[in-house]
Amino acid sequence: METKRIAEVVENINYSYLLPAIQREFVWETSDIVDLFDSLLRDYPIGALLQWNLSAEEAQAQPKYRFVTHYIDEPNFPQSLTTPTHRNPPHNSENPLPSPVKLVLDGQ
Repeated sequence: METKRIAEVVENINYSYLLPAIQREFVWETSDIVDLFDSLLRDYPIGALLQWNLSAEEAQAQPKYRFVTHYIDEPNFPQSLTTPTHRNPPHNSENPLPSPVKLVLDGQ
């Protein structure tokens, strides 16, 4: 198992860490986000990420989404991945991808 520091992962969010389109839509409540940041600030362990490592070429062929970087709590939750207001915007496939790309499947 590879160990990474949170700072290293956060630094590479939306560059080498992306979300695959097979992931469900954003489901965390505001209190879940607050609890995560509270744990990070207290230096509590946060567990593991299940990731799908792909070469840049393999990742280019997969539909991908960016992580939410500015959370806004709004009542109008999108009903479909094709809705323009989807909270995780599609990754711009015109930009070259690093190798490997890590598509995050789950986090504990």
